[in-house]
Amino acid sequence: MQKQIFRFLLVTLVGILIYSCQKEDDFYLESQGDRNEPDISNSRVLGKKLENPYSVTNMKKAYDNLKNKSKNANNFNLDIKATHLYIKFIPKSEEELSILKMDSTLILYTYPLDYEIIEGSGYYRDPNVPEG
Repeated sequence: MQKQIFRFLLVTLVGILIYSCQKEDDFYLESQGDRNEPDISNSRVLGKKLENPYSVTNMKKAYDNLKNKSKNANNFNLDIKATHLYIKFIPKSEEELSILKMDSTLILYTYPLDYEIIEGSGYYRDPNVPEG
């Protein structure tokens, strides 16, 4: 009886170990299907350009509002400055795209974050980028 329990626990542990060692990208790709063929049927449609709520100007306004409303906020003098950059990359080849994807310090999106999304949740094609 103890041997059966031991074997069960060992098999379970090995299974968990193998499952947890799989790259996250593998799970993402499995759930997304073939990424080379975009799903045009659910393509993203963008609306108007939005104001960046995380801009340094907006953060300073928010901090000033907090200082005006709170007694304790005046005790802190924060130097608010940009910590992240929002950059648009336009890779010219699959190789350049692969290099970007390999950089673990980058968080990449396939659509612009500073536009209202009117409809869709799938593929986005930038109209300013030529075909190919």
